[in-house]
Amino acid sequence: MSNKEILLREGLARARLTLAMLRLGIELAKYDQNQPRVPRGSPQGGQWTDDGRISVAGKYNEANRAGCEAQYETDMLQCRFVTYWRSCESQAMVRLVACMKGDLIPPFNY
Repeated sequence: MSNKEILLREGLARARLTLAMLRLGIELAKYDQNQPRVPRGSPQGGQWTDDGRISVAGKYNEANRAGCEAQYETDMLQCRFVTYWRSCESQAMVRLVACMKGDLIPPFNY
C-alpha cells in the first residue's frame, strides 16, 4: 500500500469519526434527564413521554386520571418498603390500568 493510499484511508477514518462525533453531539443536545418517562411495568416502560402522563390502551375514563395517578403514586410509595418491590411495582401498574378503565382494582399480593 502506498503512502498516498494510507493518507487517504486515514483522512477517511478521521472524517467518519468527526461525523460520528457530530451525530453524538446532536443526540446529546436533545437529551433532558428531567423529561418524564413512562413508569416500569407498562409496555412502554422507560420510554420518554411528552407530559409525564401515563397512557392506557383500550377504554378508559379521562375523568379518573387524577385519582388513579394519585393512587399509583401511593402504591409506588408502598412498594419502596416491600422486599419484592419489582413484583409490587408490576401490581401497582395493573391497579393503575384497572382504575383508569373503571374496572375493579385488584388488591396487592405481597
